[in-house]
Amino acid sequence: MSSPAQPSSLADRETLWTQFLQRWPLDKLAGMTLRDYNQAGEDDHFCRWLEKRTETLGSIWGGSSLKFGIYSRSSSATKEPSAQKGVMQDEHYGWYAKYGRTAEEAFAAIRALIVQTAQAARAGRLDEVEGIDLWPIVRRKIAFLYQDREHPCILPVYMAPLLRQVWPGPGEPPKDSVALYEGFMNRRGMQPVLAYGDAIWAQVEAAQANVTPTDSDEWEQSELDATSTKGTMPALNQILYGPPGTGKTFATVDAALAILDPGHLAQHHANRAALKARFDALMQQRRIRFVTFHQSFSYEDFVEGLRAQVNDEEQLEYQVEPGVFKQLCDDARTPVAVGSTPVRSNARFWKISIDGTGTSPTRAYCLSHDEARIGWGKTGDLQLLDSGNEYYNSLGTSNRGTLRYFADEVAVGDVMLCIHSADAIAAVGVVTGEYRFEAPSQVPNGLKADYQHVRPVKWLYKGLTLPIGPLNDGAGFVQKTVYRLPRLNWPDLLAHLESHGYQSADGQAPAATSSASPYVLLIDEINRGNISRIFGELITLIEPSKRAGASEALEVVLPYSKRPFSVPQNVYLIGTMNTADRSLTAMDVALRRRFVFKAMPPRPELLEGLEVEGVPVDRLLAVMNQRIEALLDRDHCLGHAYFMPLQQEPTLGRLAEVFRNQVLPLLQEYFFDDWQRIQWVLNDHRKPAAFRFVSGQAVDVEALFGSDVNVARSPTAWSVNAAAFGHAESYLGVIDHAGVLDAE
Repeated sequence: MSSPAQPSSLADRETLWTQFLQRWPLDKLAGMTLRDYNQAGEDDHFCRWLEKRTETLGSIWGGSSLKFGIYSRSSSATKEPSAQKGVMQDEHYGWYAKYGRTAEEAFAAIRALIVQTAQAARAGRLDEVEGIDLWPIVRRKIAFLYQDREHPCILPVYMAPLLRQVWPGPGEPPKDSVALYEGFMNRRGMQPVLAYGDAIWAQVEAAQANVTPTDSDEWEQSELDATSTKGTMPALNQILYGPPGTGKTFATVDAALAILDPGHLAQHHANRAALKARFDALMQQRRIRFVTFHQSFSYEDFVEGLRAQVNDEEQLEYQVEPGVFKQLCDDARTPVAVGSTPVRSNARFWKISIDGTGTSPTRAYCLSHDEARIGWGKTGDLQLLDSGNEYYNSLGTSNRGTLRYFADEVAVGDVMLCIHSADAIAAVGVVTGEYRFEAPSQVPNGLKADYQHVRPVKWLYKGLTLPIGPLNDGAGFVQKTVYRLPRLNWPDLLAHLESHGYQSADGQAPAATSSASPYVLLIDEINRGNISRIFGELITLIEPSKRAGASEALEVVLPYSKRPFSVPQNVYLIGTMNTADRSLTAMDVALRRRFVFKAMPPRPELLEGLEVEGVPVDRLLAVMNQRIEALLDRDHCLGHAYFMPLQQEPTLGRLAEVFRNQVLPLLQEYFFDDWQRIQWVLNDHRKPAAFRFVSGQAVDVEALFGSDVNVARSPTAWSVNAAAFGHAESYLGVIDHAGVLDAE
């Protein structure tokens, strides 16, 4: 157990406190770099200030360097933490894996938590501080330093078990750390917080006489365990399930950010607009994909299938196209492109023949100047092409197709393969710019004069004689100048280059390993699809132990492309499931075994304090759900999301819309139009008639059918009382009919 350094004068320590805040002002924390935070061998980084330079403001000595979440590794250090479960390391840093997969990703998450801690402490929100996922003594030291010095909320004694040893009473010391610190601070009176902390620490030292080193270590470890096991990495496969209106789809934003950008989520946890903006940005980067399952959704949509296309000869042909899941896996497996040239997500691959296959000054120029060129310059600018262009119209369909592909269909980020021969690739490049047309005078000397159609291409690999057959199901190139190669993908191409010993033009060898960046597939209404039909053999491959690189990794040969396939470790599946959908059979057992299920129940407490003309909305929802659960089950409750718009518009008219358009139709669905049970849920059978949403009137069978017709039961004609929606008493009566006066 650590103890603070001998205190200097209060004035000196107040000055030190000020110096810390000048060196690390709160408004600059968000811009702190990893080197600013922790750097072995340096004395001016943030962690050094916390532990050593401000030691007289409360000690946090003890424990390993991991207490800071991430630490700079030093070969000369004598007390570096050894490898342990939940800890990751690279050449320079070690960190808790729960914060991220790379040092930078982990630090971004930790920095966001530090900012949140400092902001909460400055505002006096100790309850928020204690809920933040940092080491307890570290977050409390940060909270102490950044709190409002005129209105402090925390002592400079950072181990709660020590404070419990000297609790002044009354009663037992609180188990809750917030109540514990508040209890001590309430007894501070007018003393400066540093002086008061010294007095408390003197009591702690006196109490230490009966504390063994083992007790001390156990206290410190218990504080560590509360944090180090908290906030583990999200499950690879998870399903958010609950009744309608419980915010399942809404919660997928947080669930995705917890995987892709936990630092942003921690920093902006209370700012929905900021979270949604980051989510949308990740969608634009195609790090998140979204799909909705339905009865017609199939393996061909999800994994891969044949798609009919009309070729340049206007003949129908079929090509293998990846589905949303396979495309996501391919992107997740794709390494960062060599150099600074990105291969776009879902990149298409194009064969190009630049002036044939022999020695060519035109091809040599293009490869050395990062261009691709084709002929037929007499067409003029293809972007200005009109239907009366005689030269263009005189070309065959194959050549017109080449021109159309080159000018219109090739996209920035697509991959071009310049051929060496009918069986081999000479160069691999990434398209970096849009099509342009050069006038004859602009074509460089020595090039074929009609090679006026140009695309900027960064040629990453040159001087190759790379066989195309293994990538193209054994097929070679055909004579057409430009056409698409639908069987190719970037990871396979890089692996093929690596297997033949080729390096990129800048001398770097390609890496065909998985990128560290995680990818997320959101599957809405996952239980509405035919799981066996959609996943097929991949239902086994999504298991964590069966993924690529795992101890029991498996791969399958896909039925259409005949290519081996496995699921990368950095692909996450997040599904949503509506438990009230009665059109479905029981959840597929195979899916249940492979997903972690997270309940999303109704949360009336989110509506606490919300009233509409005296109607407490939280109690209204809670009472209706109690009745639904008694009559059906909890899977058919009403979600709080239906009532959330009332927070912006707490009017009787808005509440009436919710009941008329959402609550009542949902109850009809739940109870199969059993209006009597709907009455029971709404308490209408005990309310005055004027305030009943649903009213029933006995049918005179004899008057309708005559005395000869024998009806086994006495039918009731049910109707919706539109006027009831406009009375606050109608809603109050749902909660307690006894408090509603009869208006009749």
